[in-house]
Amino acid sequence: MKSPTKIPEALPRTRVRCKEEFTADELAMLQAKLEGWMRAVATKSEGKRPRRQFVIKFKNTDRVS
Repeated sequence: MKSPTKIPEALPRTRVRCKEEFTADELAMLQAKLEGWMRAVATKSEGKRPRRQFVIKFKNTDRVS
């Protein structure tokens, strides 16, 4: 069995912050960043040509059942 690796104490630990821990200014900044990213993705997808809908074509279409 492996022994757990020890993390050196000199390295800072990072953790995920909860929404409640952010200040109003930080939340406003994050919202602005998110809107910018979404705007950038939306403009990239607008340049693509629209796709045709996929339709299954049968080989024997002239057969009458």
